[in-house]
Amino acid sequence: MRVRLTRALGRALLALASSATILSGPQAASASPETCVTPAGPPFGTYICDYEPTIIEWPDGHRQWFVVGTDVSNQVWTSWEYAYDRWTNWEPLGGTARSEVICVTCVETNPYAPLHQLYDNHLAIEVVGTTGRFYELDWWPGG
Repeated sequence: MRVRLTRALGRALLALASSATILSGPQAASASPETCVTPAGPPFGTYICDYEPTIIEWPDGHRQWFVVGTDVSNQVWTSWEYAYDRWTNWEPLGGTARSEVICVTCVETNPYAPLHQLYDNHLAIEVVGTTGRFYELDWWPGG
């Protein structure tokens, strides 16, 4: 009786293990992050939907987008408006992001709106990297 129970248990575990292996394939594929397309462009870019875009409005009124890209390293990308509704190509800023881009020098006019306004002409953004630490980039007028 004990041998039969052990064999039955062994077969059940083997069946469970093989079905888990079969199931892990599709689950692993769906674990990749969902991608979204930016309305800024052309060219339009794709970003990781879980890390919402950060849109900055500079004091002169032009806007700049920051997104975490869907490239292999998930680096931060930016595009800015150089004339009314005319945008630059997407440019990589490097790094590997594990969070959305945070504007450190922005004034929150509406916490539910994606548009952030700068306090002055200094822009500082932060993102969490692969080590769990914050990394910051700064822009100053004329530089």
